Amino acid sequence: MPLVSNRYCLRAMMIRTKLRNLDYGTISDLRMITIGPIYIARPLACIVSYYAKQCWDQSFHGVLFTQEGMGALQMAQSLLMASFESGAGPAFVARHGQTAADYQATFDEWTGKQYQPVCVSVYRDGTTARYASIFHQKNGVAFVARHGLDGSQYQSQVTAWTKEGYRPRSLSAATVDGKTVFACVYEKNGSAEWAARHGLSAADYQSVFNDMVGKGFRPRAVCPYTVDGKDHYIAWWEKSPGNAWVARHGLSESAFRQTHESLAAQGYDLVSGGSCLVGSSDRYAGIWEKRSASSIGHHGMTSGAYQANFEAALAQKLRPSFVSGSWGAVPVDVNLRFRIQRQQQSQWCWAACSVSVRRYYQPASTLTQCQLVNTRRGRSDCCTSGSSMACNLPDNTADALDGLGHLGTLTGSSVDYSVLRDQSAAGRPTFLRIQWSGGGRHAILATGVEDGEFVIVCDPGSSSAVDPSLGTTSVVDYDTLRTAYNGSGTWIATGTTNS
Repeated sequence: MPLVSNRYCLRAMMIRTKLRNLDYGTISDLRMITIGPIYIARPLACIVSYYAKQCWDQSFHGVLFTQEGMGALQMAQSLLMASFESGAGPAFVARHGQTAADYQATFDEWTGKQYQPVCVSVYRDGTTARYASIFHQKNGVAFVARHGLDGSQYQSQVTAWTKEGYRPRSLSAATVDGKTVFACVYEKNGSAEWAARHGLSAADYQSVFNDMVGKGFRPRAVCPYTVDGKDHYIAWWEKSPGNAWVARHGLSESAFRQTHESLAAQGYDLVSGGSCLVGSSDRYAGIWEKRSASSIGHHGMTSGAYQANFEAALAQKLRPSFVSGSWGAVPVDVNLRFRIQRQQQSQWCWAACSVSVRRYYQPASTLTQCQLVNTRRGRSDCCTSGSSMACNLPDNTADALDGLGHLGTLTGSSVDYSVLRDQSAAGRPTFLRIQWSGGGRHAILATGVEDGEFVIVCDPGSSSAVDPSLGTTSVVDYDTLRTAYNGSGTWIATGTTNS
């Protein structure tokens, strides 16, 4: 790692005389700790590297839009709930976001390889039915599975299967383009008495639930879905001994989160659940059991967040126990799967962020950091002499993004957490300008959010442990990001982006 020399400090002072309104930053912390592009549950911050504290982002003078002018971007979209648990188990395969045809192809492929579905969730994605699934290596248990059934077809199949000794393993339903469709897996496994119901209104579900529990049955699975703008339920119960359990339905997102956190603290694991959209609000249902296995539950995940959490769970040697999709209003976990480039020179944080945004929106783009610097400087030598005083200069990230056609709005302050959530949910990374307490500025990007007001931050200032050409991705507490990013950084400006 290079050291700061008097020559460098003199050079920085010379640069300041040439660039109007460029802030000069002293370098007070030369420690370097980097993490790879992994997704971890709750680190509050990471330490910025030497280059990140050197990199200045020139101020934009004059706010184009106020925070209020950025507007709310809340919109319904596909969301996922899942639980990942510890412990050994059969080999598994999982998929999500598949159309009916894609799911059928997956089903045919993996059942042909001696796997069987253990969880299948149908959910709405606009006017398309999509499927999330988990397959286990076969254990010799006979099974039947169907998807895309209407209510009468589903009932007919269940009646026939019941006579043949099958019982539920996975049940789900969704209303897509005005039609309610069902997906399910039934197995010949177990002898305990059971009962299943579908098409239940919230009141009917509560009534059936009370009746079943009064008769000694325990809830095994529940899936809410929307019919005519109201929450309905498909569920099944079993008359068998088992672990202590708790079940709830009709909860708001905040109430579900509070319930989940409280029960998790008491040793309960989320074993089944889902959500549905009622008006403009999400309604959640869940079943928790007190078990010896540890687990991690997530809800309100966008597709990218589910993939990230899935990969993080695998890294922790956890396995998916269930997944449930829905059409929802407010995402809780959003992850854009953004690749941030490592800045190639000490002053090029602005270039790394801008080029990374370009490649996010235009994957086929071949734009490089030095090419962008050449364009901004009116030069042709920065790809061969990038470290020269003429090339290695700070710049205005907002101007660079605007020149590429990717700047949406700009405000000269931090913004509410909800703005970052809504921008991420709309698939738009957000540029953040950081002011270091000792002087100097830095450009980073917010590319997602996590439950509990955490922000996924992509920083070009230090190298990924996995790929040195990439920057780091970390999860930072929102309040820490605003006032103490990497210990001494204050978030002073925000730029939305677009394609």
